[in-house]
Amino acid sequence: MKKLIMLTTLLLNLAFSQTTRVKTGAEVFLERYLEIVKGKKIGIVTNHTGVLPDGRHIVDVLNSMQDVKVVALFGPEHGIRGEVPDGKSISHGVDTKTGIKVYSLYGEVKKPIPEMLKDIDILIFDIQDVGARFYTYISTMSYCMEACAELGKKFIVLDKPNPIRGVYIDGPVLEPKFRSFVGLHPIPVAHGMTVGELAKMFNVSRVVVREAISGLALLGIVQKKWGKGNYISDDINLSLIHNSIKHLVVLKEQEIMDVLEARMAVECELVSLAAKRRTEEDLFKLKTALDNYLKGTRGTLRKLELD
Repeated sequence: MKKLIMLTTLLLNLAFSQTTRVKTGAEVFLERYLEIVKGKKIGIVTNHTGVLPDGRHIVDVLNSMQDVKVVALFGPEHGIRGEVPDGKSISHGVDTKTGIKVYSLYGEVKKPIPEMLKDIDILIFDIQDVGARFYTYISTMSYCMEACAELGKKFIVLDKPNPIRGVYIDGPVLEPKFRSFVGLHPIPVAHGMTVGELAKMFNVSRVVVREAISGLALLGIVQKKWGKGNYISDDINLSLIHNSIKHLVVLKEQEIMDVLEARMAVECELVSLAAKRRTEEDLFKLKTALDNYLKGTRGTLRKLELD
């Protein structure tokens, strides 16, 4: 009798899942949003997980369309077809099935350089993540977003469900000092987000930082150098800078990064707080951390008021 009940439950679950199947971002994109890429030159960041329910790969589908031109592919760790072992560096090459140029983003280059994106109008990301911070696919996505933003290119994420679901969030939040390619952002080990949701979170932080850096560049404080970061300008005209921000000129790069990373960590904690209940003790700890953060930055970053 027990076995019969279990079998009945399994059949009901299977029947329910057939009628409530979640469509992936690739399916929805092909059904509703193809107009976005018609007549455009496309780049695709993908691997062996970029397939539709019928087994067709997103590269093959888009490449077969007459009014869409796929000009380049970008391979993450394990390569475009998922055939390269863990941690092994990958060289640029050509996709054997389509003959399209493949740029490796898991070797000497992890962030697309301008030369790779010069002929591309839109870069599409279609990779299944596993819901864990240390999987490098989300780091690859983050770097691709950054490169596209710097060059004014459109970036599209074809989202997929988080296989361990959004209700499971666990593990410590990454400390900024341990930032690396297996952990770029201060998120928990099991982050509970899809790649699309992560892209939105990454983009909020990058927009704020990008606007701040652009503003400093206009004032002549920062020099922007592609591929080499942002540097304090060697030749600064202090007469163009308001008295209230002159002290920023002498800040060390690490001090600026500490402030930005602390802000991101606080934002993540606030999101976590909004997502689940916290005790009074948790709230007190958060308030204390915020107070300490504000006290620690007052001496470095005073209130900025521009005329």
